[in-house]
Amino acid sequence: MSTATQPTVAVTCSESGAKLIFRGPYSEAANAFYHSLPAARWHASDKVWTCDSTPAAAWRVLNELPAHVGADDAVLELSFRFTESLATRDEISEVQPPLRVCDSWPHQAAAYNFVCALWGPPPCQ
Repeated sequence: MSTATQPTVAVTCSESGAKLIFRGPYSEAANAFYHSLPAARWHASDKVWTCDSTPAAAWRVLNELPAHVGADDAVLELSFRFTESLATRDEISEVQPPLRVCDSWPHQAAAYNFVCALWGPPPCQ
């Protein structure tokens, strides 16, 4: 679908900054996308979708929403923060230390044995 025929969705931050607010025409593809966002909700009285205002959600809205997006400065700033974090992650060259296998602590063994006594041994044994 070309951008010219895609619906336009206005994305703004709520006054408190805790939610992203989506206003636009109905679209099956956009509705499926909204459902994938954190804490997405449809508000029938206002005819808007909302979701948690996180940098990752803002980035996804600007880059993956199947509609033309008109975003305010607060949404653009959130998205930029996520983009910066991706760049920082790519610069980190440290390797995770190797995992160390060791004996379980007594309370872990007791809990495991307690659960096995209730339901029997786990299927992997």
